[in-house]
Amino acid sequence: DINNLDIHQNILEIIKQFQNKQDQKNINLNINLKNNFTIKANKYYFYIMFSNLYLNAIKYNKDWWEINIIIDKNYISISNTWDTILKENKDKIWDRFYKQDTSRNTEGFWIWLSLVKNICDLYNLNIKVKSENNFTTFEIKF
Repeated sequence: DINNLDIHQNILEIIKQFQNKQDQKNINLNINLKNNFTIKANKYYFYIMFSNLYLNAIKYNKDWWEINIIIDKNYISISNTWDTILKENKDKIWDRFYKQDTSRNTEGFWIWLSLVKNICDLYNLNIKVKSENNFTTFEIKF
């Protein structure tokens, strides 16, 4: 089903579901609602797309640091403190099962980033990642 989705409201619902994961790491969440907007999309696909980015931001964040979400006119960005994604690996993060640091013994969320990218492609959304100085930002333009 395709519905008109209020971006801010849907993001708040997703955040609420994972509040305990955020609280376990004492992560501060900052939401900057510059301009809210609606999109025509499948609510379940939006849930998968944003929840995976949010869970990534929690999982790979440092304890006591922060996640920043910006909602403005036609884009959403989600940023967090994170080990910098190497420049040569930025395109690879969308590949299924890719893991930048193979020495880590952690569950990878990279498969979920592949799913996020597939949903963005399905809706012709532009998703970019910027990673520098131990800070990573995912931005989706609608």
